[in-house]
Amino acid sequence: MRKIYILSLLLFGMFSCSQDLTDLNVDTKNPETVQAGTLFANATVELMDYMASTNVNDNNFRLWAQQWAQTQYPDESNYELVERNVNGRTWNKLYATVIRDLKEVKTLVDKTPISAVFLEENKRNQNAMAEVLEIFSWHLLVDIFGDIPYSQAFGDDVTPSYDDDAAVYADLASRLDAAIGNLSGASAMGSSDLIYGGDVAKWRKFANSLKLRMAIRMADMNDSGAKKMVEEAVLDGVLESSDDDFRIYYTSSTPHTNPVWVDIVQSLRNDFVAANTIVDYMNDLNDPRLPFYFQNPIDGMYVGGTYGTTNSYNAYSQPGELQRMPTFPHAILDFTEVSFLLADAAERGYAAGGTAEAFYNQGIMNSIL
Repeated sequence: MRKIYILSLLLFGMFSCSQDLTDLNVDTKNPETVQAGTLFANATVELMDYMASTNVNDNNFRLWAQQWAQTQYPDESNYELVERNVNGRTWNKLYATVIRDLKEVKTLVDKTPISAVFLEENKRNQNAMAEVLEIFSWHLLVDIFGDIPYSQAFGDDVTPSYDDDAAVYADLASRLDAAIGNLSGASAMGSSDLIYGGDVAKWRKFANSLKLRMAIRMADMNDSGAKKMVEEAVLDGVLESSDDDFRIYYTSSTPHTNPVWVDIVQSLRNDFVAANTIVDYMNDLNDPRLPFYFQNPIDGMYVGGTYGTTNSYNAYSQPGELQRMPTFPHAILDFTEVSFLLADAAERGYAAGGTAEAFYNQGIMNSIL
């Protein structure tokens, strides 16, 4: 009997200890649940960092625009994408991180009960903001890859079918219209909205500007559809000044610094110089933006390295001082671009609210000032 009693005490003690250990063994750095606002902020940062990055492992579009030339390894400048899995990293960044986070944001928002501090319009606006940012990410994928897994993406099938790029764009346009219609009233996301601080009116302008961009990109293939989208976006309101830019402001503290600073300053690498392609053109125009774009003029002139070849770092002008600041902001859609998009629309005969010349000059002026 005494043995049974002792055994019972031991079992009770072990059970109590295990209960105590379970209570204590909580990983505070990896919570089991996450707030919608936290995921929304993370998706925003991941998207903005990807778009800002000049890292040849992640994003080569600045190179392909021929603003910069490479010094040692010009593979990417020559469209040789064998050494690095750039396509895979782009795919993973936008699909596996940004879009998945935004889908989860909408799920969490839908599950949040309406209350005195969370009104129906808060729910509607938060869902619409996440939807607009998701649509932005999808349109990037279409622009980069063309046909992509879309209708079957994020399902149980690990080999989803590819959708035609035109069909995806059409569906994105429809979704964007619905999201724009839902953006009104109370602010949403608050401090978790790292771009507009919850200003729903600015989100609506951004969404309409995205609609304008998508319309111009499809205009050569679907003129009537593009015309309709442009005129609807302009009527509802697009970005009207630089104050409306979809822009993130980086900090001086890691990990929230501008990725460009990380790549060309913190890394202590000298991988890029100015590209002759853009520098020669800007020199011919006496472009006043040259000292802001680049530094280290050679004998009083800005000199670009030959694009697509290796270049000696000190023999050519280099990315400018502004781009070397950890706090340098980055915009993924701004008033300058909107001005040029409107110029394109006006030139096509769409009702853009002005002339092509006026919008074109507006874009140039804003990019300088």
